[in-house]
Amino acid sequence: MKELIIHAGMPKNGSSALQVMFAKNYNALKKLSLDYFKMGDFDAGLKGAITSGNGALLSRSLLGEKHEAYLNDPDKKHLKELLRLVKNSDSDIGIVSSEFFTNIPTPSIELLKQACSKIGVTVKYFYYVRRQDQFLMSGYMQRVKRHHCIEYPEKFVQESYKNVGFLNYYSFSEAIAKVLGKENVIVRNFDICKKHPKGLAIDFIETLGCDISDFSIPNDVVNISPTPLEIKTLLVLNKYKPNLSLTDGIVRDSILYGRGRLATQHSILKPALCKEVLDFFSNQNNRLNQGFLGKGQQLDLAINDSSYIDLEKLELSTMELLDIVGSILVRMDKK
Repeated sequence: MKELIIHAGMPKNGSSALQVMFAKNYNALKKLSLDYFKMGDFDAGLKGAITSGNGALLSRSLLGEKHEAYLNDPDKKHLKELLRLVKNSDSDIGIVSSEFFTNIPTPSIELLKQACSKIGVTVKYFYYVRRQDQFLMSGYMQRVKRHHCIEYPEKFVQESYKNVGFLNYYSFSEAIAKVLGKENVIVRNFDICKKHPKGLAIDFIETLGCDISDFSIPNDVVNISPTPLEIKTLLVLNKYKPNLSLTDGIVRDSILYGRGRLATQHSILKPALCKEVLDFFSNQNNRLNQGFLGKGQQLDLAINDSSYIDLEKLELSTMELLDIVGSILVRMDKK
């Protein structure tokens, strides 16, 4: 093995889908000399579940002790497991994935680098980024979908956008580059890359230098965001604390029955709030565009007012409501 790719997300940038596709297509990736190691949450990804990736346990063990997800591992058994898999692999490139890698401190990145350097392997960090307002909007949607949120998005965004450290994309990337070298930091624009004609996983694989001319894998849809109509419905249903099977089912049906389109672009954040967020991160984004994002990968920082959908004023027609509720009832009836 020559390289170890640390796929660090970022959160809300297709990580769950990538982790499922890597696990399900393990043998196909091996033919490209890529090894998505069978560790961590590998088996959950194999089943198509939302996961924290095959690097879940390793990354948690490398977090700071005060982090809520920190996993105490005094014997470093998870790091030792990774090194054993690296040594025994016959592939050129290894992949370990978890969004928790965005939160590990630089001394832990140095530890990974030094441990791999001893066995002749170069560590590279790989992550996708998207505009901060889009990231926050996606985070809000997941709160509605999975955490019984009943509030509109503005409060959530205003209270959180200054407190998510990795959203300072340039500073985050620069800190990693100081440890691994800038040449070993791979940053990609999620909103551009998800439109790859063969899907996000193929964009990832192609970026690693693999020949994908005769290669494709299914582009699984995982952890889908709800449409504005579904968000409005869920805001009402969440008052009654529904099970995840119901809320997840609504969003799965969106794709199954054509209510939502993956490529549809809309904003549920008021344009003035989008501007406030982007103004706050303006220096970070401009420096990221110049220093880390390659040609054709720059973040588009223009705000499209025409894409705004006001959730408070949005009303569902009788047929739209019947379509959403009806799919739930039919699914329950079939069970």
